[in-house]
Amino acid sequence: MMITPAQRLLQLAAQQRPVSASMLESARQAEMLRGPAGASPLEAPEAAGEGSFVQTLKEAVDSVNAQQVRADELAARFTAGQVENVHDAMISMEKAALSFKFMVEVRNKLLEGYQEVMRMQV
Repeated sequence: MMITPAQRLLQLAAQQRPVSASMLESARQAEMLRGPAGASPLEAPEAAGEGSFVQTLKEAVDSVNAQQVRADELAARFTAGQVENVHDAMISMEKAALSFKFMVEVRNKLLEGYQEVMRMQV
């Protein structure tokens, strides 16, 4: 199985190993890092017909927000005495808290990756 330059860069990034300028140039020449003409690689639609990276990230944030809103509503109803099943309220609040923590960790990893790319010498 042949590994493309872009796949090799992803492997090295996952291992947090340095990437040489020649590797970046190989990936650029193979047009693996470039999107369609004039488009940002993050906003270019994927080959499988799925949404862009930006759209996927936005949907994930919206999902976490919806869970937070639902948990807040159930907590308010619980304090008002309108919730019969306390378990549903607690489960909803824990789901919201876990999804928020996960989103924060994903954001941290994205920022670390961005900072690592910015430190690369080309």
